[in-house]
Amino acid sequence: MFCHCGTLDRFEKVKDDMLRSVPDFVRRNIRGSTDSEHLFHLFLSFLNDTGKLDDPRIAPEVAAHALGSTFAYVDRLVVDQGGTPSLGCCVITNGNILVATRQGLDLKVLRNSSYSCFDSEGKPLPASHLKAVMLIGGKTPAVRGWEDVAERAIVTVDSRLNIDYSAV
Repeated sequence: MFCHCGTLDRFEKVKDDMLRSVPDFVRRNIRGSTDSEHLFHLFLSFLNDTGKLDDPRIAPEVAAHALGSTFAYVDRLVVDQGGTPSLGCCVITNGNILVATRQGLDLKVLRNSSYSCFDSEGKPLPASHLKAVMLIGGKTPAVRGWEDVAERAIVTVDSRLNIDYSAV
């Protein structure tokens, strides 16, 4: 799953350069013309460079590096065309790990490991195995407990819902 909110400045001017960086076998899957779809396929090409494109158990830090490289490359292309670096949030998951980053828009993370469960008679049940990680991009939630993701940082969530932050 790939989610991207925001836009790439000068996209029409950098689109061809982005496509030249995407291998043919990945490029032929591009069906639309949005900056988000091209950004996703560029991310896949950086993942392919690591040899981990088809690895369902990829290490979160490998995917984080590919995501950071994707935005660094696109920002360089955009700046070379007289534009400004992209503004937005991006979240990617393969169902086992999740990586996310932000540039110019808010990205927040909420950890929850304190669910209360009760049986049909209202007696408390142990629920220490229930955990969740939630992300919200482009907005600041009105409730407490959300952590800020630093500008241009990469947040990774592994299959055990452990969260780590790294710089790009």
